[in-house]
Amino acid sequence: MRTVIEMASLVRRGEMKATEALDETLAAIDRHNPELNSFVHVDGDLARSSAQRIDERVARLVEFRREQLF
Repeated sequence: MRTVIEMASLVRRGEMKATEALDETLAAIDRHNPELNSFVHVDGDLARSSAQRIDERVARLVEFRREQLF
């Protein structure tokens, strides 16, 4: 599993979608939380909604950068 810092960097560069990072993170929580008991509540719906908004913003930024190059 990648670190949060690695995933954030990939998302900012448009090399990974925030929703993919979320899926990876939620899978890790599902896998490890029964043993670690670190999370009392995980709001996957709210997290997914936020990740989708981030993906939309990054897509606009990537398109803007592309337009600036050409």
